[in-house]
This record gives sequence, structure tokens and C-alpha cells, in this order.
Amino acid sequence: MKLLATDFESLPTVPQHIHKSNRSDIYFKQDNTFKVPKATVKGRILTNDLGYPNDPNTSVFVQLWLNLLKEHINELSYLAEMAYLSSSISDEN
Repeated sequence: MKLLATDFESLPTVPQHIHKSNRSDIYFKQDNTFKVPKATVKGRILTNDLGYPNDPNTSVFVQLWLNLLKEHINELSYLAEMAYLSSSISDEN
């Protein structure tokens, strides 16, 4: 028999910051509704070697690279979607 929670004040409503380093931040928030693990992973590649985003040629190269990366991980992305996971890749200037 499962007991219903009665102390709703103790349940966190926002993710808790549990780790910080110079390269990453890790947050945790329990999914109390469905009892399934959740994760959000964000990565960032920073470069200004080729004048991105100011150079039009470099901007086209970045879009081409992103499209190739999406195509490369297409099969893995499909499997993730079947497990109700989502992903996105974009360039944020």
C-alpha cells in the first residue's frame, strides 16, 4: 500500500543546485509524480577562431556542421524519442 504525502512544504519546487565547478553546474529535482528519472544535459562549444558569427562564410559552415551532426545522431535521437526523451541542437549566437 502506498501512502500519500501529507507534508507538501518539504517537496522542492525548483531544482536544487548540488554541484558546481568551473566547467559544469549540476541540479537535481525529484519527479514525485511519475517516479521516473529525468535529466537535462546542456553542452556548449564556444569558438571565435573563424570570426563566427560575424563572418557569413563561417555562419554557413556552422549551419552545415549542425545539420551533419543532427544527421549523424538521427538514429539515436529516434530511439530517445521512443522512450519519451527529447533533444535539440542549435546555435545560439
